[in-house]
Amino acid sequence: MKRLAALALLACLAAGCGKKASPTTTVSAIGQKPAAKAASPAELRSLSDQLGHPVYWIGEQSGRTYELTRFNDGRVFIRYLPHGVAVGSRQALFTIVGTYPVPNAHGVLEKLAKKSGELSFTAPHNGLAVFNTSRPTNVYLAYPGSNLQIEVFDPSPDRARKLIMSGQVKPVS
Repeated sequence: MKRLAALALLACLAAGCGKKASPTTTVSAIGQKPAAKAASPAELRSLSDQLGHPVYWIGEQSGRTYELTRFNDGRVFIRYLPHGVAVGSRQALFTIVGTYPVPNAHGVLEKLAKKSGELSFTAPHNGLAVFNTSRPTNVYLAYPGSNLQIEVFDPSPDRARKLIMSGQVKPVS
C-alpha cells in the first residue's frame, strides 16, 4: 500500500498538486492506511449507493479481482488484479481507476489543460481528459457539470488513454 501511495504522490506532483486549479490526488492519503479488499461488482454498486455518487471503473474483466481501496475523504480506487496476485500487492503493474470528489471537476481540468506540459483530449460523452507529458500513465477525466474527477492509471500510457477513448471508463452499474 505504501508503494501505491508513493505512486499517487508522484502523480500528484506531476499534475502540479497544491495549486488551486490542479486535480485532486492522493497526497492527503499519505499516512492513511486504508485496507484494500476484494470486492464484487455488487459490492461496488452498493458503494456507489452509499456514497450517493457514481464510482467509476472499466467494467467487469474476466480473470481479474477487483481490489477496492476507499479513503475517508471520499476517494475510491478500483485496481484490476490478475489471477494469482494478492489483494494489497505492492506491485504497480495493474490498471487502477480512481474516483475523487472535486467541485467543478471539468472546470478544474480545463484550467489544468492550459498549463505547460499538459496534454488534453476530448473523451466520449463530452468528457475532458488531461495528462502530464512527464507522467502519461495517469490520465484525469471529468464531465461537464460533474463534481467527480476520474483518474485512470495504467503502466502503458497508450492503454490508459485508450480505456478512456473507448468509453470503457464508466460508472459501476
